[in-house]
Amino acid sequence: MTGFPAWAALLGALVAGPAATVGERAAPPGGWKNPVYRTAAESVAAAVAVAGDSQGLPDPDRDLFVRFNLADGDRPGTVPIGVVRRVQDDVIVTWGRRLERHPVAAPALREVLDRLKRERRRVARRADRLGVPAFRGLLYCRLLADLDDVAGITKDPQDANDPGARVAGFTTNCRYVVVPVSTVSLGDLARLEARAALDPRIDMPGTLVSWREESLRRVGGILRHEIAHVHVNSALGAELYADRTHAPVWFHEGVATWLSGETEATLSRDYRHYFGVFVYLAERHGVRHLTRFVERVVRDHQPAAAAIRAEYDAQSYDDLSRAADRWRAWHHNVAVAFTLAFLVLVIQAFRGRRFPFLALTSVLAGLFCLYHVAAGTVAGACGVDGVLAVRFLEAVLSVAGLWLLVGGVLRLRRQALARRAMSRNGEGAPDVAHPD
Repeated sequence: MTGFPAWAALLGALVAGPAATVGERAAPPGGWKNPVYRTAAESVAAAVAVAGDSQGLPDPDRDLFVRFNLADGDRPGTVPIGVVRRVQDDVIVTWGRRLERHPVAAPALREVLDRLKRERRRVARRADRLGVPAFRGLLYCRLLADLDDVAGITKDPQDANDPGARVAGFTTNCRYVVVPVSTVSLGDLARLEARAALDPRIDMPGTLVSWREESLRRVGGILRHEIAHVHVNSALGAELYADRTHAPVWFHEGVATWLSGETEATLSRDYRHYFGVFVYLAERHGVRHLTRFVERVVRDHQPAAAAIRAEYDAQSYDDLSRAADRWRAWHHNVAVAFTLAFLVLVIQAFRGRRFPFLALTSVLAGLFCLYHVAAGTVAGACGVDGVLAVRFLEAVLSVAGLWLLVGGVLRLRRQALARRAMSRNGEGAPDVAHPD
């Protein structure tokens, strides 16, 4: 989720760290909303200098920069702020010491740090394929213990009917990312302990292990999503990032969900729709057009509305949204038709009559494969891996579809010839369900 600038002030609740109070003369390239430092050492040194300067007026954006940089020991003679820092390539990662005492998050911390490094590289490759430029400078990541800590900052109301709507992580300004280490909260743990006390059959250690594995899987998606926001935000710059008429929420979240490779099951209703529009664009118009559309917005700095008109000859996002809904409905209807056709074949095969079940099933499977190639669903499923990957998989699926289709047709032909031969010889045809 991409955060709005107003959230920057809320992030002070992360840690009671030092506030920045220097003048604009100390602002880095890109400004405090999108600071560009070449190394972590330069960034931390700037944060120490900012925190120790008593001149000027407080600034929430500078305060945010300080809090995402400083850790215990950076300012000798001051009270420890209870924060740990680690530098991984171009990522400055910080977390509160409370996290190290969390019964679920603490054991997963090392794995999350390793995963952060892998996901950072994966998103960079995917972003480059989509036409989103690599950002200069560093990424700042604050790790929280669990979803309750995130909710304590965002204050977003939760929709009980849409569990995916719960904010799992967010990005604020251009490159400040907040991610939970565990999607299991202390409240979840307390409820499990209460149930285990009443029901000795509950495997407490086994449940915690499964929770930790599921949490790590979800956190990987959250990391990719938020890192994708950093790529887009930094490419736009602080001014255009904050302009929701230039790049609306649907564009930010559509790109992030596309690059993260998330499944619809993990997304809220709104995010599923944003993601569905990008899938439609990839399937209906191709990955190259989708890449050019994104490039128009993030590289050429065209407003998203103008990019839609230029690339897709549509008037607005609403037009694309309605077209995506129709496209999705068509896919659903075709899937239902194939399913019903297969059920008819199964029913006919079990009616005790001579019926070419295997041959017709092969024909149906071949048509199914070829339909998905023609409908572009391969691009929607793996377009994030690039045009070459799509072409390779489409070629494989086309060959498989043709092999099944031709094989089924030839089998039907052989059976027809065999029946004619038997008829000429005056032989009766045996009454079997699966002659082929």
